[in-house]
Amino acid sequence: MLSEKMYVRCPIDHDMINPRDFLMGQITKIDSFADTVEVVFNDPFHYRMYYDNFPMTAPLPISMVQRCQFFAGSIVIYEKEQYRVIACVKKEDGYYNYYIESVYDKTLLCEPENKIIAPFTVGKVDPAVQLQNYEFQNPCWLFGRSIVTKTMNVLDNSIMGFRELAGCKIFLMPHQLKSVMRCLQDDVCRYMLADEVGMGKTIEAASILKVYFSRHSDANALIVVPGALLEQWKTELFLKFDLYEGENENNNFITFAELETTADRACEGNWDFIIIDEAHRLLKSAACYDKFHNLSRNTSNMLLLSATPVQQKRLDYLDLLRLILPGKYDSCTKEQFDELVEKQGNVTKIAAIILSNIEDLDEVLRDSQEADENPHDNEDSEDFYEDIMSGFRKLYKIVGDEMLKEMYEKADFNEGDMGLSHIKVAISYLCENYQIEKNIIRNRRDTLDDLPERQLISLPYALDSDKNFYEYGAYQALVTWITEKDLTKDEFEKIFKPLFGAFFSSPWAFEKQVMFLEAGGVTVPDGLKENLRRWSMYEQDIAKNIVDVLDEPEERTSRMVRIMYYLDEYVNDSKVVLFTNYKETFEIFEEMLADFYTEDGFSCFRRGMSVDELEMNVCKFQNDKNCTIMLCDESGGEGRNFQCADYVVHIDLPWDANAIEQRIGRLDRMGRESGRAVISVVPYAEETLEEELFKFWDNGLKIFSHSLSGLEIIMNDINNAIVSAIIKDFRFGLTNEIQNVIDRSVKLKEEVREEQHFDTAAYIYRPMNQELIRLVKYYNRNENKMFADAMLQWAKLSGFREVEEKNDVIRFNDHSFSTRSAENSLLIPPDWDSYLAQRQNQFISRIHELRQDKVDKNTSHYSRSIDGTFNRKKAIENDYIHFFAPGDDIFDCIVDNAMRSCRGQAAAFAMKASINWTGFVYTWSLYPNERLLIEKGISLSYLSTFRYYLAVEQVQVPVRIRSEGEIPDDKVIREFNLMVQRDFESSKDDIEHLGRRSKNEGFLNIFSQYRAANIDYFRSTYPQERWVDFVKKSRKMSKDKALKALRERSHTEEAKAEMDRILMSMTATSEYYNQESEDYNKMRGIYNVVLESLMKPTVRLESACFVWMVKK
Repeated sequence: MLSEKMYVRCPIDHDMINPRDFLMGQITKIDSFADTVEVVFNDPFHYRMYYDNFPMTAPLPISMVQRCQFFAGSIVIYEKEQYRVIACVKKEDGYYNYYIESVYDKTLLCEPENKIIAPFTVGKVDPAVQLQNYEFQNPCWLFGRSIVTKTMNVLDNSIMGFRELAGCKIFLMPHQLKSVMRCLQDDVCRYMLADEVGMGKTIEAASILKVYFSRHSDANALIVVPGALLEQWKTELFLKFDLYEGENENNNFITFAELETTADRACEGNWDFIIIDEAHRLLKSAACYDKFHNLSRNTSNMLLLSATPVQQKRLDYLDLLRLILPGKYDSCTKEQFDELVEKQGNVTKIAAIILSNIEDLDEVLRDSQEADENPHDNEDSEDFYEDIMSGFRKLYKIVGDEMLKEMYEKADFNEGDMGLSHIKVAISYLCENYQIEKNIIRNRRDTLDDLPERQLISLPYALDSDKNFYEYGAYQALVTWITEKDLTKDEFEKIFKPLFGAFFSSPWAFEKQVMFLEAGGVTVPDGLKENLRRWSMYEQDIAKNIVDVLDEPEERTSRMVRIMYYLDEYVNDSKVVLFTNYKETFEIFEEMLADFYTEDGFSCFRRGMSVDELEMNVCKFQNDKNCTIMLCDESGGEGRNFQCADYVVHIDLPWDANAIEQRIGRLDRMGRESGRAVISVVPYAEETLEEELFKFWDNGLKIFSHSLSGLEIIMNDINNAIVSAIIKDFRFGLTNEIQNVIDRSVKLKEEVREEQHFDTAAYIYRPMNQELIRLVKYYNRNENKMFADAMLQWAKLSGFREVEEKNDVIRFNDHSFSTRSAENSLLIPPDWDSYLAQRQNQFISRIHELRQDKVDKNTSHYSRSIDGTFNRKKAIENDYIHFFAPGDDIFDCIVDNAMRSCRGQAAAFAMKASINWTGFVYTWSLYPNERLLIEKGISLSYLSTFRYYLAVEQVQVPVRIRSEGEIPDDKVIREFNLMVQRDFESSKDDIEHLGRRSKNEGFLNIFSQYRAANIDYFRSTYPQERWVDFVKKSRKMSKDKALKALRERSHTEEAKAEMDRILMSMTATSEYYNQESEDYNKMRGIYNVVLESLMKPTVRLESACFVWMVKK
């Protein structure tokens, strides 16, 4: 029964018998006598500017309008404000109530449809109803929509933040998504990100802020970072996340500040969210620490980034905890904290033994499976199993956790996997929950698969009195000077450490340092200065004649010659990044590279260059195959992605391992292919202090072959030990001390290793994380070329024309949109002026124009275009290509149109196949019942932790009308998908559109045989009453099958078990550590509702089609 103010779907087609074009209208008047309605087509967003031929109102027979809902996710108007549609409930009076969320401040309301103004584009009907009404759209729409929805449904049914982060220029990593989910699932965020180096702490922090901003408005964020990292942070946030200093979306605001100078200024502001990078540096200054500690007390959301705290440095550990949770740890004494650490240590040590035995038992199982043998026959397997059980029994005596006991006692050695599945769940439960503080997130590199290998190429050269006499003489004079002094630490740090650093770079860097010291009153020996003068002349001659010198490199012994010869002979066409910390060295190499490679062959990145020049150089290095060299100063290409390179050349070697790690990290980034090694090239002078330092970094910390992995926080201690050894005995002190430092590092590594194993087990063995990993892999697998092609195909079908495509790079411009084509799907294009005015688009366009102007100054360039890609990997590797992804206006307008229009939901077609089969194919998706949480006022963030326990894959169900013999369902679906995944244009001859209204012929030759258009032939073959009955019965049959299949693919029992483990751990761990328990009853109530939403999910029909498969 229709009533005024209800929304209905109305035909506006020229063919009102077989209409294909519809708008959603709102009833303004009902004439019961004439059986007609008056409707108004609301246009709150002025879409009619694209479709001015659409009517504003229309009188229509009641029989021709259909009751409809709004698509979920649609933007509507309520009380003059924009809201997003979340869910819909039908009332007893026939009206719909809608749960709507404010676009601006996320306020959630429930309002009836008669109070909502919805645009004419968002009307939704069941695809089966379209099928019943012979609304058969061209199958090209269905094919495109099928591929797009398959991928995008993952975003609609995934964890908190997935959609926002899918639109960023980052690889989607499970551990980072888990960190975002943990930090934002509660009302306030107070966490420390203490991941190992290389795990992407900056990416995680920016991700958390990005998702936080998407859910808040008018928020004031402060980002405090060391001065040396300030530009890197700004660059990464801008290029990867579209976040920038100043005002951002929803009137959110970002302020950047330097860690070293910002304490007073930061404490004066009112901040909603604070991020502090390198927070462990605050421990060096009590005054600075106290100011930030006070700031933490007065700020709701605090996110610290720190090197992984280790239990051996307990006071530092406690001070960091006081920064995150002052209310909890300010009153904790050193003695109390020592007790907590001891308790943690007792658990960690036994857990480490269990984990070692789990790895051994796992290896037995794998080897037996590969050899097709019974693992129980291995003589060691039962011993490993008993050692594991013995370890668990010891742990139970310590912690007294009944849930832990229940879990490990489920393990049975006689099972096929020797009880390993239950054992892994038990150990992950222990490692996840028995940590001193759960608000410290420690992701470990061991959780990553297929990391690229690090390799080392060393380039030693001798200080030879014959071949480089003056460099040799200068070094001997420097050594004599230092050994004749009774050194203090202050003298070494201020005079000799800078001198040695500059010496092992170039004579020009060394000369600059000598001049600086003399200006400060230091007397430098004359012999040293004379050798320096002559060494400088010798090296200058090499630099000026580098091309000739490299013809006979053995005639000259020099750091420069070794580096340039290696680049010339061994690097070939690979890309290389060279680093130096000295301006004078940089300038000489810049001149040599220009001579040797020409300006087209190399780029530079150094402080003092203009922003435009820096961007052009990075763009050139990333995009130009002929540009193989990037020369960087100590800024290190701040925030830049140099994954395109394979070699990193250390012209001079830093005295700090963290600086070396940062250099290598410019290439060794997440997402780099495992088969592409990162090769460090290190020149050094033999039998010098530099060689000892190189051996320490290489043999002691193995930094050129492995990441620092958890040792970052103790690097200051190691640096101090190196300095102390040199001061004690310059000639032999470092040589003698190096083994002691190495032994200490190895011992500490072993202790840290126990903690690493503990953290890693909590991640890799936890069932919840396995589900998350599965979800991310599924999304990444479907975000492929087929998806990109489907997006482009849909764009072209729905209104975008004159779109250029080459090597996965697509060019759209303001002439690309065709209103006439768009009428088919009601696509609403982006506002091109606003789109081009976005900061990232302006940035990319400006750099491309500058580069083009430099190449061809006489050509004018059309600048109202955007070059971008749907390919995530290509977008990440190139800072100067736009990423068409969620959040981008072009991407969103295409996806919204594919997902939130009825075009592509229903079709009827014949296709050539390897079988004869006729019937229906229905596609279904499963969603948690969010309405249950909304009605009880529970935040959907609690659901996000568990929603991926439901099947994210769509289910396709065939329902047969007739076939040649019994054909299995999976064979029918395989044939169907082979056609869907083919390029539609090249498949036209193999497809017959059965809804075609024109008299064109297809491979069935319907018109020539029956003198009727395809749709008329179909209607006569399947008369309406019979056809409606077919559709209704097949829909019900398919829904029952789909629901069964989707439930079988879901893991709701595992979700319940995970909830029980979380709740049990809340009380057990708080008792063990004598800490106050969280609100158990509150969380139990929340989890009960979350579980109900998973156990009573909603199933949604995505598409319905009639398929006639004709055997070739």
